[in-house]
Amino acid sequence: MTEIAKSGKTGQSTGPHVHIETRINGTSKAPLTQLHFRWSQRVCAANTTCSVPQCVVRQDRAMVPFPLRSDRPTAFVYVDGFNLFRRALQGHHDRNWLDLELLCERLLPTFDAGQIRYFTARVRHVEGRDPRSPQHQEAYLRALGTLPSVSVHFGTFRADKRWMAVSPLELDDDGAPKRVRVRKIEEKGTDVSLAAHMVADAMSGSADAYLLLSNDSDFVDALRLVRERTRHEIGLIVPTENAPARTLLEVRPDHLRHVRPATIRDSQFPDRLVDELGGFARPRSWRNAGAPLGERGS
Repeated sequence: MTEIAKSGKTGQSTGPHVHIETRINGTSKAPLTQLHFRWSQRVCAANTTCSVPQCVVRQDRAMVPFPLRSDRPTAFVYVDGFNLFRRALQGHHDRNWLDLELLCERLLPTFDAGQIRYFTARVRHVEGRDPRSPQHQEAYLRALGTLPSVSVHFGTFRADKRWMAVSPLELDDDGAPKRVRVRKIEEKGTDVSLAAHMVADAMSGSADAYLLLSNDSDFVDALRLVRERTRHEIGLIVPTENAPARTLLEVRPDHLRHVRPATIRDSQFPDRLVDELGGFARPRSWRNAGAPLGERGS
C-alpha cells in the first residue's frame, strides 16, 4: 500500500487530521469538486463528527473517496433530463434533489459509471408556473457540479404562444377547425446533442457499455448505431416502472433497468452541500417535512 499522507495534530485543534489540497493547472480547487467522493456506510474510527473533508460523518455514514475499480467494466450514462423530470420527478418535489452518481451506483452495481452526461435546458419563468423554478434549477445544477463524473450539456428552452386546433375537433361556421391560443413549452437541441455525444463516445471506445436514461423513442437510431458500428454493449434505463417504448425494446438492449420511486428517494443529495464557492442547500420546498438537515462537506 502506498502512503499518500500522514495524520497529525499541532497547535490548537480538536484532534489528528490531514490537510489536503488539489491543483488544476496550478489553480487551487476544492477537493470535494475534484475527488471521487461517495457516501459510505462506514463509521469514522473516532465515532464522532469529524471536520476533515475526507471523513465527514453524518450519523452512521461517512464520506470517503472511492477510486474507480479496474476489475469492473465501465459504463457511460446519458440522461435525458426533461424526460426524467416529466416521467419520474414532476409533482414529487422531495425527489428533485437527485444525486445522479448515487442513482447510477444503485442501478448499475456491476459497472463503474465513468461518465454521466446530463442533458437539459435552462428554464425561464413561464406565466402560471412556479416563479422559483429557474432558481431551483440553478441550485440543482450547482449540486451536480459537485459530482466529478457528471457533465451538463445545455439545449434551448422555448415557451412560444401559438394558435392550435381545439381537441376534440370543432368546426366554425365556415367549416374550418376552431383554434385557440396556447403556450407550447419545449426544449430544443438536447436530443440531438445526447445522440451525438453517445455515438461519438462509442466510436472512440471510451467505455465498455453505453446506457440511455430516457423512454424517448427518438434515440432508437443512436442506440442502433452504437450497437452496429462499434459492437459495444448498449443499455436502457427507463425512468418509470412502466414498460419501455416498444421501438426502444426492438433495439434489444443488453441491459435494461427501471427507475423506481424508492430508488430515487434513496439517491438524494444531502440537504446541504459544499463547493468551491461555499455552502448551499436544497430548495426548502424540495425537502421532506421533518427531514434532518444533513451536510456533505464542512
